[in-house]
Amino acid sequence: MKEIIRKRREFFQPSEVKPYKVPKWLIARIYPKVKSGEIDEPITRSDGCLLETAVKAAGGSGLWFDHYGTTYEDGFELFVCEPYEIDVEGAKRFADLLGLKFAWFANSWWFPGETFRVLFIPGHWEIHEEKGTPRIVPINLYPWAVPLCGGGSRKEPNDE
Repeated sequence: MKEIIRKRREFFQPSEVKPYKVPKWLIARIYPKVKSGEIDEPITRSDGCLLETAVKAAGGSGLWFDHYGTTYEDGFELFVCEPYEIDVEGAKRFADLLGLKFAWFANSWWFPGETFRVLFIPGHWEIHEEKGTPRIVPINLYPWAVPLCGGGSRKEPNDE
């Protein structure tokens, strides 16, 4: 099985995931919600425990929250989950709770071809797909861009 995964990673070339590493920017979004009581106090203050408490607070099935960690695209640190099943509603509830945006991709690092990739980014960034690869764009650079998950359609600046 490990050889199959290695060959698929080599072929699909997804960005590597640092398993169970939670981006600091995500933890910084969770802490205020704990202090305000919107998210329950976690058992410990470890990053993983804080994250799991936030996932539970968002509700839903939690199917999207599998094989999580940190990955890097275009120099940006992103929170990623790579589940076996698609649960858009659950991922949306989590994103809404923390003011994030997210997008689903078929190309994953955990088990390419078997798991999906869900990328989460702060709300002031955008995700675009370019030849099957996510591209991260700060919104202020391209104000006409629209996220893949969030409605609308992409318009170029000169489109009317």
